[in-house]
Amino acid sequence: MHNFYSKNNFFHRGNLFIRILKIIGATIAGIAVAAVIALLFGLLVQFLWNWLMPEIFGLPIINYWQAFGLIILAKIFFGSGHGHNSNHKGPMKRFIKKNKEASTPEKAKYHEWHSYKKYWKEEGKDAFEKYMAKVEAEEKVDKVPDKEPEA
Repeated sequence: MHNFYSKNNFFHRGNLFIRILKIIGATIAGIAVAAVIALLFGLLVQFLWNWLMPEIFGLPIINYWQAFGLIILAKIFFGSGHGHNSNHKGPMKRFIKKNKEASTPEKAKYHEWHSYKKYWKEEGKDAFEKYMAKVEAEEKVDKVPDKEPEA
């Protein structure tokens, strides 16, 4: 398994000065990539706004900075959807975690719901009808009043 602190790690090779330069370079590259993505997203919002909104709603066209401001405003109003909560788990992550927790055979059997429809079609309806007949028979027995002995 690859250890982050191993000698082969990208940021831990060479002397301290080289490592610092690599970290600074990676940070600048990350900021540049984020800036390009923000630029492209702002241009996309501007293009879509200027293409749709004047035609549909009669609104004025906007420039890039107004489109970028709309993105920020939407983020303030609606949030990003995920936030920075490290406990946030998407549906797939929850599914994987749930199936990893099914370590015992009983728990593993519990997660075999893919067979449920087939079971219900083949056996479930008959079993349910037998159960309901049993319940109805028990209710009839309970409703029969006990006869008191005549004295």
